[in-house]
Amino acid sequence: MKIGSRAMVDKRAMSGNRTYRHDEVFEEIVFDLLESKFLTSDRMTVTQLSRHAAALYKAECGKKGLRPAPHGRKVVESIIASLPHEDVVKMRLDSKEARRRLNQAARFQQIKAPFERLEVDSTVADIFVVIDDQGNVARPHVTAAIDVATGLIVGLEIGIENPTAVTTAKVLKEAMTPASDTFFDKFEIENRLRFMGRPLTVVADQGSENSGDIIRRLIATAGFEFQQAIPGHPEKKPFIERFFGTFSGFVTQLPGATKTKMMPNRSRIAPAKVEAKLTLEDFTAFVQKWRFDSYALTKRRRIHSIYRMSESPTEAWKRLEQEFLVPEPPSKRELQQIFFAKRMTRKLHHYGIEVDGVQYHSADLSYLSRTIGISDVEVWRDVTDIRTIGVTNPKSNELLFVGTKDPECPPLSVEELKRIRKSLGKTSADRLTAEELLKSAAAGQHHSEKPLGTKHRRKLHEAKANRRNQRIREAASKPHASAESLVERASQASKPIQRPAKLAKFSDEQAEK
Repeated sequence: MKIGSRAMVDKRAMSGNRTYRHDEVFEEIVFDLLESKFLTSDRMTVTQLSRHAAALYKAECGKKGLRPAPHGRKVVESIIASLPHEDVVKMRLDSKEARRRLNQAARFQQIKAPFERLEVDSTVADIFVVIDDQGNVARPHVTAAIDVATGLIVGLEIGIENPTAVTTAKVLKEAMTPASDTFFDKFEIENRLRFMGRPLTVVADQGSENSGDIIRRLIATAGFEFQQAIPGHPEKKPFIERFFGTFSGFVTQLPGATKTKMMPNRSRIAPAKVEAKLTLEDFTAFVQKWRFDSYALTKRRRIHSIYRMSESPTEAWKRLEQEFLVPEPPSKRELQQIFFAKRMTRKLHHYGIEVDGVQYHSADLSYLSRTIGISDVEVWRDVTDIRTIGVTNPKSNELLFVGTKDPECPPLSVEELKRIRKSLGKTSADRLTAEELLKSAAAGQHHSEKPLGTKHRRKLHEAKANRRNQRIREAASKPHASAESLVERASQASKPIQRPAKLAKFSDEQAEK
């Protein structure tokens, strides 16, 4: 009577626990049992595995004084579904379920070389960090990209802001850019492993941070296939889900963790807020060092490796880099174009181009105006920094980076410029000087409106605004794309090419595509 005919649908197939509501202790027990039976012909059925795992789990909980979490057959099936190998899922299930899992496993087994498949996802870290001088705390967001072949975390972004398309683009850009000595020195990293490449396929979920103009521009620039997994199916991205499970275990060792192996999540919220003492910068430094010096050097289980080998991500990268030809990443100039996602048409004059009241000019643009005269040209805007626009040369189709006429213009985003224009009551035809933009930014008019609600939300909004101001100051002290000389931006040193010991095989169907 309440929900109509939907109430008559048989929902027994949806019963049970298929999600990750189990704890790490039970998961490790199941993994140990699967590992011991992984490459042998004497396999367990799901029922036998469930009973054996439950018995070991109850005994372990009794020793540690823990309250058992869900540990039934449905939980075991959800753990198995997260694994990529057909050897593991090839158990005595019903035929329909077995075919579905075998088809899923076959896709992962086709992966042979690094950067053939990257998985991207975001999560909220199970820890509170200090976000301001008053001691207010919040849980940071973590966005990561993992290379399926090696298990390396090739991109990582941590912040208190909700992930956006810019966050995803930064993570994937990092995967295509070698780490510098400055990066390793900043986080005191010893395992200075440099990796980069152009991904062939990137898999992400259907969140708002994985769509929009920036993602489309990124795909067009880097030239990879972008796949979005079905919502509610973490088994479609088993490798990044596995990483976040390992990452959660690392976070439990830090002060301010919202859960530990001895205490579940909810009971740790209040104590975590009290003991939190790491700032966001401290937490980022801990994670980056752990990423290279611990995670990248720890051997993975065979059931978590597509090669069925117990080797660390570092060992896998060094081995596969010699065996396969890793696709060369986009050039530095191409990577600079990723955030130029807003396309429009503007009139090219002898004095330059004006976009939303901000004037742009350069030597390249002056030469173009003398060549083609006053005419309409295609303009691309960097949504993260209004100091530079991209102008397409209609003759060569080359993208020219053009800076603002006033070098004092602050590095605001397009959205922040819109807020300032609205607060000043100016239309898109009204010109804005760098002095007006600086004064408005100093007054905080570039920030979104202060949210109503709890004290914590207001403090979090204030902390985000302060951190954004800090990033603006840091960006203002660095030269932007248009400030580079022609020699500096002409090309990027290519990665040395060597003949791989083994070449990837392509089917006739792939060759036709």
